[in-house]
Amino acid sequence: MKNSGSQTLPLTKKEFLDSVLRIGPKVAAFDCDGTLWSGDAGERFFDWEINHGIVPAEVGRAMRARYLEYKAGKVPDVDYQQLKASLQDEAATLLAEIARLEAKPVDPRKPKS
Repeated sequence: MKNSGSQTLPLTKKEFLDSVLRIGPKVAAFDCDGTLWSGDAGERFFDWEINHGIVPAEVGRAMRARYLEYKAGKVPDVDYQQLKASLQDEAATLLAEIARLEAKPVDPRKPKS
């Protein structure tokens, strides 16, 4: 935070990101249940998966409809918890693959595909 006399001003988005990147973090943690900050990071990640083709469009539409039914109180919690566990496993697999790809050495002589 910037200090302006006796006031502390919030960082801009760029200043915040720059301050985090200067540290060089090796791990990212996500608060998907809203205990650390408001909003639903899990829902946003789910949307990102659908929008980036990680989840096929047809599956995404069906899962989105089921999630909306859950939010409306029409789906038993046990069914939602099964869906949530499935998405957590998928997210863990995706993050592991990203980590594997990031750790893979790059040959600068080889053209990018």
